[in-house]
Amino acid sequence: YEDIPVGEHLARMDEVSYRITVFGLSIIKDIIPLTLVIVIINIYFAYTHKGLFLTTGMGLFISSIVALFFIPKCIDIARIRNQSYLNINERIHDSYGNLMNIYLNNESKKEWTNYDKNLANFSNIVTSSMMNNRNFIITLSVISFITFATILVVNFRLFQKGSINKTAFITIMMVASYYFGFLSRISRTVPDLIVTSGIIKHSEE
Repeated sequence: YEDIPVGEHLARMDEVSYRITVFGLSIIKDIIPLTLVIVIINIYFAYTHKGLFLTTGMGLFISSIVALFFIPKCIDIARIRNQSYLNINERIHDSYGNLMNIYLNNESKKEWTNYDKNLANFSNIVTSSMMNNRNFIITLSVISFITFATILVVNFRLFQKGSINKTAFITIMMVASYYFGFLSRISRTVPDLIVTSGIIKHSEE
């Protein structure tokens, strides 16, 4: 006879179906359009002047290095967070299933104590996950801002040297502003998407 964690399995099915939906929508609505726009803008910068393209390329390269540093930690925390969430659900299911025995044996206080411990542990894990995501987002946002500022500096110097005309100068400024907005948006989206993928991966194990 094997005790099947019914509460955990039910919570797992509910969680993974929700997360897969969120993941799919985020890919379709955010990641794909933003990636395409960022690629197009980089092609425009490459066509306009190699100095602009080198600036954006370096920004994307540094962002990729930062992502490689944060991604494993995001996934690990997501797995721990999901397991803690599933444990809480299993604990609640067991308590409801044995509700009569708990009250007959006067163990309600003990059950509440155990539940509070599990909830406190889950709360700490969620806080840790949020802090890690915040650091990830801030780091990517800082890189995005530095990239934007550098584009403006390079653009101004190219205009001063006469390498570009006034129309190109203004156009580059406008494109750079949009580019910064797109980078900021994807910087906020990617960390949450990675956490979601970590939860999905753990739920399917």
